[in-house]
Amino acid sequence: TAIGIDRLGQVYLIVSEQALPIRRLADVLRRPESDGGLGLQNALNLDGGSSSQVYSRIRQFRLTVPSFITIPSGLGVF
Repeated sequence: TAIGIDRLGQVYLIVSEQALPIRRLADVLRRPESDGGLGLQNALNLDGGSSSQVYSRIRQFRLTVPSFITIPSGLGVF
């Protein structure tokens, strides 16, 4: 699980359904979009593991991915 910001100020919330080595994650986050990455200027690894979950509601788009365990904290972006 990670959060990042691109050069236009757009916020990215990233959750992987599979384990991803930290170096691979960092590479994907920083690599330019033209090279298959996200091109983020700043990013933070949240190391969610099995506690990662997502709920998103943006206009008509909805996404819910529950976690495997109960978590005591969260991050909201409004």
